[in-house]
Amino acid sequence: MNESQLIDKYQTKVVLKMLKLEQQQDISSIKFVQAFKVTTLFVKKCFSINFQEAPTNILNLTVNQCQLQTVDGIQQMVQLQALDLQNNQLENIEELKYLINLTTLKLCDNKISDIKALDKLCCIQNLSLDHNPLQNISTVSTLHTLVELNLTKTNLSNISFIKSLLQLQRLTLSQNIITDISILMYNTKLTYLHLGQNQIIDISSLQLLQRLEQLILSDNQIVHIDALTELANLNHLDLRNNFIISVECIEHHRFYDDYYDTNYNRPSAQQVQYSNTLTKIFKANRLFNTQLFCIKKLKSKIAIYTQLFKDSINQCLSQANMDNQYFYEQMKSILQSNVHFDMATQ
Repeated sequence: MNESQLIDKYQTKVVLKMLKLEQQQDISSIKFVQAFKVTTLFVKKCFSINFQEAPTNILNLTVNQCQLQTVDGIQQMVQLQALDLQNNQLENIEELKYLINLTTLKLCDNKISDIKALDKLCCIQNLSLDHNPLQNISTVSTLHTLVELNLTKTNLSNISFIKSLLQLQRLTLSQNIITDISILMYNTKLTYLHLGQNQIIDISSLQLLQRLEQLILSDNQIVHIDALTELANLNHLDLRNNFIISVECIEHHRFYDDYYDTNYNRPSAQQVQYSNTLTKIFKANRLFNTQLFCIKKLKSKIAIYTQLFKDSINQCLSQANMDNQYFYEQMKSILQSNVHFDMATQ
């Protein structure tokens, strides 16, 4: 029975909601995707994908491991709500800006560096960009509807863009080069946070994330964990491979025995010395920044007072009808006479 016969026989009898295809040579001519009004299509290891001929009734589309290099033509699939393009060879995703109904987008394991096209996705809630060589991540800051975000292994060092994503509940930033996480204090709706394999020392800002249920901080440079005592809703915490010296502050927590393995955190004498040094460096750096701020503030005030002093002198000279040059000559004469007087008395 050929494809046309299948359609004629079952089109009025079968309601087909999901279709999975794997290792097909060409799927662009599969007519029953359209005929049976399939809304969910899963394609894997199919190496001839033609989005221009794809059915427009699809709501959920997954195209994995198909060596895709382009998504030309996908802009016609405006009904798409969920799109999964993981494990391909994508570099340019410009056409995705037309898919304004997307709520879920997965682009993991591609070659994407530019994500400017995503700023048009006003309904996006779940975004996965992990394992891509991203160059500019600032576009993500405009996606205010995001609830879940994955940026694992994307060369991240600065996460200031996270501040504007106030609806975030799940955030994964593992395998990056992040050192400062203070900006996370604004993301108070977070329930899941993965910061493993970074270069984090200070976690004090996490004490404000009262809704956290799962927190992964493994493979960092954390020394003190006092801030975690405030997280009453935590039920999973991973602190492996850090420089934690004492866990007294959380020993009485209800989940202590379930998450903490001393074999991974018992420091040697050398580690203790190293962690103490890190702490001192961190404190010194914080003190330096405070002093630098004070110096800049003082410098600004000096400049203001200097200008006020000059203005006052000029005003006095103006009122006394004195010429500036005459005034300075008189002052110079007085100063010189004082110097001569001091020398004579000695």
